[in-house]
Amino acid sequence: MANKVRFGLEKAYYALIQEDGTYSAPKHLNGAVALSLNAEGDTSNFYAENMAYYTLSTNSGYTGELELAFFEDDDAMALLGEKKAANGVIYEDAAAQPAPFVLLFQTLGNVNDKRYAMYNCTLSRPSLEANTTSDTTDPDTTTLSFTAIPAEIEIDGASVKVTKGVIENTEAGKAIYDAWYTEVQLPGAAA
Repeated sequence: MANKVRFGLEKAYYALIQEDGTYSAPKHLNGAVALSLNAEGDTSNFYAENMAYYTLSTNSGYTGELELAFFEDDDAMALLGEKKAANGVIYEDAAAQPAPFVLLFQTLGNVNDKRYAMYNCTLSRPSLEANTTSDTTDPDTTTLSFTAIPAEIEIDGASVKVTKGVIENTEAGKAIYDAWYTEVQLPGAAA
């Protein structure tokens, strides 16, 4: 039976893309609140014979936002290049470049849950917002804007530009689904 609805967001992780093209072990991003992904690309028509003769579509990846309950200092240092001085002050180095990473997350379904990988992401520095408390206390969250562009991945002997991977918790996909957060799972690779 196939899912009829998708709900919930949990288990957001990241794995840094190393200079040699390998991946670090996935690390949990605590407190995932919300995620949005907007497709980037364009569709254009070529006209001939007095009509739209051919349609060309481009996939430029996604732009997205991940809202977290709190963006931890260790994650800011790993993903944004923030640094810690000897006296313990964490600072934003204006020359630092964000690290490329794979974003992993899970959504729930009425039948089977799904796990996702965005294979080549880069964060933008988040805004900081703080509000005074009043008669009710609502936590301030951090929203991380990111870009996910295609990554070159070897699949069945061919180099393919891949932006996203998805696995559903079914009997056929169980091995890869279960290994999703132990190491980055690539299309075409055995679990």
